[in-house]
Amino acid sequence: MNLVDCHPLSAATQIHSYTSSERTLVVLRDGRLVSFGSICWGRASDGHCIHSSKVQVVRGLRSNHIFTLSCSYYHTVIACLESKTFSFGRNDNGQLGHGDRLDKFRPREVEQMRGVHVVTLACGQYHTCAGTSRKHARLQCLSYNEKMIA
Repeated sequence: MNLVDCHPLSAATQIHSYTSSERTLVVLRDGRLVSFGSICWGRASDGHCIHSSKVQVVRGLRSNHIFTLSCSYYHTVIACLESKTFSFGRNDNGQLGHGDRLDKFRPREVEQMRGVHVVTLACGQYHTCAGTSRKHARLQCLSYNEKMIA
């Protein structure tokens, strides 16, 4: 599969995959996010489990430009240049940061991170960590307690 053939006006700037998850997420030069492969557990932006080699644009990010992202087997977290953070996927341990334990089938903004410039992200099966810029200078993690911790 050649992503340039699928999106002739946009070259890939980042490629992310999680070991054995059989899916790949690609950030395009124009800031859009596309995915292909096996996407289940709410990781597909439309809420369905799909197995496709066809490149699909991940919906729900509006006009935000993706800076970086991280994905685990069950969830994805996205940091945008506009100082917004989005997450979606499985959320049985509060790892998405929305104050609940409900799975999210489309990217949803993490309100407690609004205005915080995230420079790095890491996802594990049951947690998410975000490293922030010098202005906020913190390592914040979401886990079983559903709250950002320093």
